[in-house]
Amino acid sequence: MTQVHLYQDLKIRKSALKREVSELIDCIGMEEAQERGADQAWQLLNRKGKYYTIEEARSLVGWYTNSHDDCVVENPEEFHPLQVHVAEAKHMRQDAAFKILENLSK
Repeated sequence: MTQVHLYQDLKIRKSALKREVSELIDCIGMEEAQERGADQAWQLLNRKGKYYTIEEARSLVGWYTNSHDDCVVENPEEFHPLQVHVAEAKHMRQDAAFKILENLSK
């Protein structure tokens, strides 16, 4: 079974994913997080190590961006240029990670 390293293979830090999922859980509560599947992501992220199966990594990469990032990318004129740059970079990193995972799945 092929495993991928979050940072070495996908260029996404485990700490960034943990921060995103943690902030979401804090914001919406555990019950809503369970409905969205964030609790499963949290369990994966709290596991020791940075290697995950392709399916696990695909699931985790999906949590890398949030609705604020989406809003910034869709409405760049309403935000500071640095916020726009960071949100766009996160989206590009996420897209690249999904493409790598897709290629590994073949």
